[in-house]
Amino acid sequence: MKIIFDDIVLRRVTLSQFIVWNIGRDRLIPNDIADDGSLIFKLEGDGRILNYELIRSSRPENKASLNLQEDAKTLVAKFDFFAPKEGVKIEILHSGEGESLKFHCTIRDRVGALTVAPLYEPPNKHMKFFGFMISPRTMGWICVALGGFALVFMFMIPADRADFFYPLKVSPEIRDVLRRAMPGGFILYCAGVLFWLTRRRFPKSLV
Repeated sequence: MKIIFDDIVLRRVTLSQFIVWNIGRDRLIPNDIADDGSLIFKLEGDGRILNYELIRSSRPENKASLNLQEDAKTLVAKFDFFAPKEGVKIEILHSGEGESLKFHCTIRDRVGALTVAPLYEPPNKHMKFFGFMISPRTMGWICVALGGFALVFMFMIPADRADFFYPLKVSPEIRDVLRRAMPGGFILYCAGVLFWLTRRRFPKSLV
């Protein structure tokens, strides 16, 4: 089977879908972004963008739009503003591999206020846990519950039995400090996992 576009035979055609949204706590406007406030999808290599569509925006007031540049490799997305958890869902048909399509965006004076996720690897997909399929949100709460259990359990152990966890040749006072510090570190780890999992979920307005 041959795929022909504008009298050119294409060896491979890929349909890529992306969701771009504001993961920060503040409203994002074009002045916050370099390159004239543009969100840029650029195709690397010899491929070209064949077609594109703005499938959905969080609300009409975002005034999102797409514009394909003359090189047929660069798709520019414009918008008026994105409130927290607002963004756009974009579909791009292009030649070449899916990995050759890259997203470019530079935020001024901010870090991590905007993120993009390809739909072929959704961040809110379920994961396998002891044979059960569990959502990331549930997995996060499991981590927090385990951390809380560890916190209570560790404080119930007397200092003179801390060698069970810390076989170190140190004084009982130091072992007790280490024993009491470990649950706090585990709690911070669980909180970080929960934060990452919940922040990476797609906004409901775009799915």
